[in-house]
Amino acid sequence: MSKQLKAMLYFYVTDMRKQFTIFWMILMSIVVVSLIMATTMPDFWEAYLTISIPVYTFSGVAGFKIIKESLPFTIKMGGTRSSYFVSIGMFMLGYSIIAAFITNVVHSLSMLVMDILKLDNLQIMHPTALMGQEDVWLYRFGIDFYLNFFFIATLFILGLIFYKFGIVGGFLTLGVFALLNAVAIASGELIELGEVVIFQSEVSHYLVLFGIGAFLYVISWSLLRRISAVPQS
Repeated sequence: MSKQLKAMLYFYVTDMRKQFTIFWMILMSIVVVSLIMATTMPDFWEAYLTISIPVYTFSGVAGFKIIKESLPFTIKMGGTRSSYFVSIGMFMLGYSIIAAFITNVVHSLSMLVMDILKLDNLQIMHPTALMGQEDVWLYRFGIDFYLNFFFIATLFILGLIFYKFGIVGGFLTLGVFALLNAVAIASGELIELGEVVIFQSEVSHYLVLFGIGAFLYVISWSLLRRISAVPQS
């Protein structure tokens, strides 16, 4: 079992390494170009940069894609479905920690450069600004960890639905989700929730999202336990 887990984790890391590296090279280039532009622009020029949101987006895309790229290979190589379930959970947790750590290292270095160059016309946005804690490294790391795990776990189970039930099942799930959101918007509940998150933001809100991600991961076992090595078209 432990050898299987190690082999699976090695495969996931190796499979994602190239995409992860390219993504960070592009994001770092954007950060560097933004800093250079800020040094050449007049003081009245203002711009905003976010590092975290592109990382959340990448996490979601990675969660959606990983099932199709890893599950058939794992089963064909003799891995059990229970090992896959455990290893993919370990991978998502480890990925979320590493992504949050790198994000905040880049954020801190960018802030340091901006302080040294006295760049007041460029602001780096982060969800912790809603709590007034954008300068606290641990707050930023914690929120990024929660959100990265939420997005990778949520899109993982969506990818799993597409894999098991095909395009029809996947889009049917998206349609139900869109309908529920439309009802929530029409009733005003979603708008109220958005106002609470924006104007009364607390760490507990993000902890709830982490809990939702963990719940979705746990229930993914019900889809994985008898899944085929061949995706449904």
